[in-house]
Order: sequence, then C-alpha cells, then structure tokens
Amino acid sequence: YILPDKHYGMYFLDKDAALKIDSDIRKVRSALDDFKKPSHRRLSELYRLLIQEPLERNPRYTSKSSLVISQDGLLSLIPFEMLYNKKKKRYLIEERKIRYIPNAKELLRLKAARKQRSSDTIVIFAHPDFDAPTGTASPGENNGTKGIKLRTVFSSLSSTAKEAEYIQKIMKKYPIHTFTERNATVSHLLAVHRPKILHLSTHGYFDTDATPANPMLRSHIALAGANYAYTTGKGEGVVSALALAGLELSGTDLVVVSACETGVLDAKSTDSISGLSKAFIEAGAQNVVTTLWSVSVKGSSVLTKYFYTGIAKGKTYADALREAKLRLIREGAPIAVWAPFVMNGI
Repeated sequence: YILPDKHYGMYFLDKDAALKIDSDIRKVRSALDDFKKPSHRRLSELYRLLIQEPLERNPRYTSKSSLVISQDGLLSLIPFEMLYNKKKKRYLIEERKIRYIPNAKELLRLKAARKQRSSDTIVIFAHPDFDAPTGTASPGENNGTKGIKLRTVFSSLSSTAKEAEYIQKIMKKYPIHTFTERNATVSHLLAVHRPKILHLSTHGYFDTDATPANPMLRSHIALAGANYAYTTGKGEGVVSALALAGLELSGTDLVVVSACETGVLDAKSTDSISGLSKAFIEAGAQNVVTTLWSVSVKGSSVLTKYFYTGIAKGKTYADALREAKLRLIREGAPIAVWAPFVMNGI
C-alpha cells in the first residue's frame, strides 16, 4: 500500500490465506452469476483478509476516507465495495470511497493528463439496432476485431432509450449528442472527439474462449449491426478494447459503459489488466465506469439516474457513484444490482 504522505508498506499473505481468498471469490462470483445473494460470511472473510488484517492496524489508514485499488488475478472479479464488515454490519462502501486503476503506470498517466481540457459536450449511445445492416466492411477491418469470431446474438435494449432520456433531462445545461438505433454505430463512436462525458448504454462482450495475440481483442462493445455482422459476416457491429484505446478522449472527464460485463477481465492471464477500462484510460479518459457482471436493465437505469443527478448537483464523479450505490442500499436493492458498477481513474 502507498499513502499520500509517501509512506508505503507491504503485507504478505501465506499460501493458505491466498487459497482461501481465491476460493471465496469463486464462490461469491458463482452465486452472483446464478442471481443468488452471496454469503455475508464469505464477504466478511474477504474483508478480514484483504482490508482488516493488512490495513486496519495502521493508524495512517484509519484516517483516510478513500481507497484507490489496483487488482490482479481473481481479485479483479469482485468489487471491494461489497466486502462486509461483520462487526459494524456494513459494507466497505459505507466506510470508504473506492475507485480502481489498472496499474501504477496508468496512475501516473492520469495524473499527467489532468491539465488537458475537453469540450462541454455529452455524447450518448443507446438502444442500438443490433439487427441493422451497417457498413460494408468485413468484420474487423475497421474496428479492431479482425480474426475474432463472435459467439453470441445480442438481445434488444429498447429500455436504454429511456436511460438516454434521463441523462438528457438531468444534464440539460450541457450540449448533448445522442446516437440511437441505426445511428449508434461503430463508425460514429470512433469519430467521437474529446467530449466531456461519453455514455454507452449497450451490451458488453468478453470472449473467454478466444486467445488472440493481443488480449485487448477479447473485450468488446456491441453497437448497431452486431447481429447482422454475426449472421452474415458483413458489417461493423462490434468494437474491441484495442480499437477503443485509439479514441481521442484527451481531457474527457468521464466514460460510462452501462452494459453487461464491461469490466470483466481474464483472471488467469498475466495480461488481465488489458480490458475496456484500460482502453478508455489509454484513450485519455480520466474516469471510467464499467460493470463486473450482468446487470438488470432496470437496476442499471435506476443507478444511472441517481448517478447523474449527483453529478448535476456538482458532486465529484466518485462521490456521485458512491452516493447512488448507498441510496440503493438504503432502498433495499440486492448486492447484484449496486455492486457491479466500478470506477477506474483518479
């Protein structure tokens, strides 16, 4: 760990503790993937091993209100916000502000990029028409997915049009450009130039079977024409993390990918940091919100509404996301609804 006063330390886990952590993470994720409530006992054990024993004995830690976490391996599959303090009967998010960075290199990059300015424009992509024929290129020729075989058909997300309307209404003092249905294309996304906020309401896709030379070809976002490309072999409906890293987002304050599994990485690979969050940070974005597992459209829309309401009131992006989650917790929303949204950046 590293503290702002340049104090740093290391805490080593023995093999049994490391195996215990990996086992509990697998069981927690299995419950969430099966739409079940994860065990508070396992979440409290993870809290003990990852937070309490390494950090809480250090008075320098107890005085801090925020954590910036760089995960690796199976740790990348869970949000630390959901770790449970059994003694105080509350989640870590109720005690600390939490955000993530892919690695220390990106932390330095983000600090250096803070001085850059973007426009005041908000760009929204929502409700893509996945069945629309878009473009004439073969899959991958212009979107970074060449050689990657799609393995799924994407269901319609008509309700995300309502999510776009929420944002337009809440953030009405800013100029907003919205791309929906057939206009929500890869070409339009790749042409985006340094907006203040880029919001993508669509499907995410992580290919656990593919083994491309570049790991950033395993994480994708689906846009208009994705199903057409899947069934016909033509078009440009899916864009990879590799292509997204080439966007011009220098000075962009925030990217939100309100979709399923957009933050998922490969926990078995040493290249597990090469996901969508890293791609948008490399492109210049200061803050990136993604999800770690499939989320309900309704739950995503409610959290998005609360999140942007906080931003419109002048809260920082991290505070707005945290307070949106805390509001859902107070309303009795299950962990599976509020926990998967994580913020990368500083």
